[in-house]
Amino acid sequence: MRRRLPALVATGAALAISLTGCFGAEKSGGAAEGGSGGSSGTEQKPMSPLEVVAASAQKTKTADTFKSLFSMKIKTAEGNVAMKGRMAYRTKPDMAFDQNISSMQMGGRKLPGGMRQVLINDVIYMKMQMLSSMTGGKPWLKMSLADLEQKSGINVDQLMEQSQQMNPVTNTQMLTSSKDAKKVGTEEVGGVQTTHYTGTYDPEASMAKLDPKTREAAQKAMAGMKDMKFDLWVDDQQLPRKMVLRGKVASKETGAGSMAMTMLFSDFGEPVNISAPPASQTQDIKQMKGMRGGD
Repeated sequence: MRRRLPALVATGAALAISLTGCFGAEKSGGAAEGGSGGSSGTEQKPMSPLEVVAASAQKTKTADTFKSLFSMKIKTAEGNVAMKGRMAYRTKPDMAFDQNISSMQMGGRKLPGGMRQVLINDVIYMKMQMLSSMTGGKPWLKMSLADLEQKSGINVDQLMEQSQQMNPVTNTQMLTSSKDAKKVGTEEVGGVQTTHYTGTYDPEASMAKLDPKTREAAQKAMAGMKDMKFDLWVDDQQLPRKMVLRGKVASKETGAGSMAMTMLFSDFGEPVNISAPPASQTQDIKQMKGMRGGD
């Protein structure tokens, strides 16, 4: 069982780390307020679908807090992966989020009890039923990103590259490379009136929309992806309320397959309470045996 710990930690940590770069500390500038244009004494030309997508990408980057529901499915010849859950996120007074994966299946095997993760700055707290026998019965495993790399031998940079697939800001920015974005109509999402846009984009061409550091990670994360399609629901404040991504995947390791991801966003700017679990309920990974660098 101990030998499986690095793999279990890696799976959870990849999802946790994905949020550390999602909504950066960049708060200057930002998108214009309002939906598809407004009035400041003179009539303004309505924004095009692509302009709305671009404005949404900028507005999302400046969000201090949000909550979301998410689901992802990947189907390949080597097996399928499916997960769903929810999370709360904040950037002030520190970077933190609470992610609860209610169900996860990998290669036909379910993760009993799901998985919960709390990330505060560079410390991850992970709660998994499968870990309880290795943590002395304590429900939470504590590790810093440095501990994760040193003790388990996991490459944190590589995890961050892989996790770009779950990065809402990166995904929204890549949508701005679309050549055929169009308005579908208006719909209500989570009790909020939104405008629905759809289109396609080329993952390779979309890399030009990212900053150099993000681009390098995204290129590796999206290797083998093609024929990407998106649906984006934007409210009158230019904030994304729902995003659906679909496409094909192919690699030497897994063969040809498909992926689909859905994210629902809410509570932008609303207070969120995220705190570390009690010390009495946590096991520090530094003190665990069976990990690289341990006894």
